[in-house]
Amino acid sequence: MKHFFNETGLPSMICRGKDYEPCSKLAGLFAVTVTYGNPVAGITAPTAAQALNTNRVSADIIATADADTTATLVTNFALSAASLAAFNPVVIPIPILQAPAALSLWAITSHLTSSVVATKATTASSGNAAAQLRLHALRHSYLN
Repeated sequence: MKHFFNETGLPSMICRGKDYEPCSKLAGLFAVTVTYGNPVAGITAPTAAQALNTNRVSADIIATADADTTATLVTNFALSAASLAAFNPVVIPIPILQAPAALSLWAITSHLTSSVVATKATTASSGNAAAQLRLHALRHSYLN
C-alpha cells in the first residue's frame, strides 16, 4: 500500500492500484506509517503555508509488513526545476530502533518538487515495527 496526499494535503491511499477512502478492506494488513515531527506533529503533512516557514521537514517511517515498500514524505517545498537539478532537497535518512534481524534497507528513490519518496527492500523481516527510519528533508534557504 502506498500513501499519497490529495490536493488538500489530507492523506489518501492507493491500494493495489485502486483509489479507496480509506482502504478499509486492506487497512491493517499492510501499512507504511509516516508520522511528521517538524514543522507539524502527526500523520498529516505540512501545508504549503506551513512549509514556507521552515527549511526542514522531518518524519518517522514505519513499515509493518515485508510487502510495504514505499513511503512518501510530503514537504510542500514547491522547489523549482533549478533547485531539483542542484540536488535539493537534501535528504538525511537515519535508521532508528533497528532490530538486528530486521534491518529495513531503505533508500531515497525520488526527489520531487513537493515530496521525497523512500523505498525499502522486501526481504524477510524488513517490515517490522522495530525497524524504523527517520527522514529529514532540508531546503537551502537561498534556493527555491
